[in-house]
Amino acid sequence: MSTVWTAKDLLSGACDLDDVGREKAPLVTPAPEPFHVEDVPAKRLRRDVMKVYHQLGGHTYLHEMATKDPAQFNKLLMKVLPQTIEADVRAEVATQDVRNIPTNVLKQMIYDHLEARTIDVTPTEATGDSPAH
Repeated sequence: MSTVWTAKDLLSGACDLDDVGREKAPLVTPAPEPFHVEDVPAKRLRRDVMKVYHQLGGHTYLHEMATKDPAQFNKLLMKVLPQTIEADVRAEVATQDVRNIPTNVLKQMIYDHLEARTIDVTPTEATGDSPAH
């Protein structure tokens, strides 16, 4: 790329006749405004993320990610899972006085909840099908 203005620049309208032969000033591109997630309404952000998720293939995309890049899938899982557990537990325990629930009982409630949501996809020996839950 030329560092001085040329006749070609003049013909394209990029410079004036007086500029031909002079050194071009370095282009300064302003830095883009930083993106802040908190500037996007949560409902819109959720909708946009879900739209991209479905465009990428939905659960098929997640399965591919888990197979091809387990580390990246685990990062995603660790970000999503605690929020899901927290929301589910909060909804179930909201009517109780949490201060009076012993820690071990609360832990057991969380464990039971997670265990109940586990899906067994182990093929059965007789049919090779996964058991329905």
